Amino acid sequence: ETGVRGYLLSGKRRFLGPYESALATLPLQIRHLRELMQDDPNANAQIDGWLKDIETYQDMLSAQLHTYQLYGRGAITPAMLEAQKAGMDNLRAHLEASVNKRLDRLHDQVETSKQENRNFLYILIIGTVMAITSMLLASAVIIGLITRSQKAAKDIAIAEERFVAVMNGINDGVYDYNPQTKTVYYSPALKHMLGYTDAEFSNSVQAFTAIIHPEDVEKAWEQFRRYESHEIGSYSNTMRLRHKDGGWRWIMSRGIGFWDKDDKMTRLIGTHTDITEQKKREERLSQLNDEMETFTYIASHDLRSPLVNLRGFTRELRQAIDSITPLMERMMPQLLEAEQVVMKRALEEDIPEALKFIESATQRMDTLTTAVLDLSRIGRREYSNEVVDVQAIVQKCLNALNYEISHSRTQVTCEELPVMMSDPLALEQVFSNLLDNAVKYLDPARPGEIAISVRQTPSDIIFAVQDNGRGIAEYDRQKVFEIFRRARNTGDVRGLGMGMAFVKATLQKLGGAIWCDSHLGTGTTFYIRLPKTDMQEIAA
Repeated sequence: ETGVRGYLLSGKRRFLGPYESALATLPLQIRHLRELMQDDPNANAQIDGWLKDIETYQDMLSAQLHTYQLYGRGAITPAMLEAQKAGMDNLRAHLEASVNKRLDRLHDQVETSKQENRNFLYILIIGTVMAITSMLLASAVIIGLITRSQKAAKDIAIAEERFVAVMNGINDGVYDYNPQTKTVYYSPALKHMLGYTDAEFSNSVQAFTAIIHPEDVEKAWEQFRRYESHEIGSYSNTMRLRHKDGGWRWIMSRGIGFWDKDDKMTRLIGTHTDITEQKKREERLSQLNDEMETFTYIASHDLRSPLVNLRGFTRELRQAIDSITPLMERMMPQLLEAEQVVMKRALEEDIPEALKFIESATQRMDTLTTAVLDLSRIGRREYSNEVVDVQAIVQKCLNALNYEISHSRTQVTCEELPVMMSDPLALEQVFSNLLDNAVKYLDPARPGEIAISVRQTPSDIIFAVQDNGRGIAEYDRQKVFEIFRRARNTGDVRGLGMGMAFVKATLQKLGGAIWCDSHLGTGTTFYIRLPKTDMQEIAA
């Protein structure tokens, strides 16, 4: 996770070292783990469950790397980094839950071992008054008990070694909080993360609350309360904690709760991770995006002023030509024949043609600057996050294209689309552009076919708009998402080359992405990825 995050934010390939190393060593580590846990009949099923979570998370990281390689650093948004965090939260939660269950089983084995040791003493006392034959039988039983006790002790030691190895490997601090008794344990690693030794920071709720940033205290405890009351399904909290040197560190707190039969939380066990550097990079990235949007807005806005002057002076030139033309016609007989030809060509052909070109160029430039202004406003607009019926939005876009679809005899099929959390206006603009392009660039040599479909992953919803139109050549696939760029086989269709750039910018603001798969003469499929949001949690 750290390697991929560093690569996405910096673009430097060396950050992928930990990620690639982890992928290479994972099979060996899993095989070693199976060997260590072969005494547990449920181990293989448990490890398979871990692997499924790991593979899901790995797929998400691979998709983000693929997005970066296709569209560059500009396609990486804070929402995608939050998706990384959510995926790691889920993975850590499953691993920590499994570790806790195994520790509970080992605790039961210790208790059993203690009971067996007591039985050993009883047998020893009874054996002293028994006959030699009975003592031999008792000794055999004792040897068996000792062997089992030694095996249980060995299992406990191995479990402790594994737990320590895991915690050292992730370099996180551990805490164990009991809401009933208000007692808490903080690991030395957690204290060291904030610059304290184990003795300098007391294991108390009051000591921890005292170092939370004043602006984050209420939010931190409110998040815990919501998790304790089952309003949210997982516990994850981001807050600022005061370091011993007086500075502030961004800390991500995650945990797993345990409840008794009366549904009262008895323990919250979790970890603290220092994400200060990540926060700094996200803030810098957000600042750069804001600066770029402001620059684009100002540049395109200022370009309109000289255009207004050009159009005004062009009109004045045309009026001047119209006013002097009658005068020049009266003077024509006084000129030589060759001079008359030159004058006539200038007044009737050259000057009107030049003015026409100037007017056409200024009109196009005005259209282009207006398009750039519209694109820059995407970053300045406040986006809402509400329940959206995607099926209704797509149907609305299709209704607007009903004449074109009917006239071209195009067959449109649409799967049942989900209800999700997003900005309804933004989604309508995205689907309107995609469907309009699908109709506009159909191949007139064959009946048109357009299909809208959807699939879901644990963290994303991916829509597909497929057509059997002209297709896009491989060397043009990336260009179609750039401003004022179009595929080379679309010259006969009017357009500015702004639609897909607009769609790409809008999806980035929504935390999503767009890409395509296309072949000339076959058709094109555009894919839209949008983050999945828990509607119940947002409503709460």
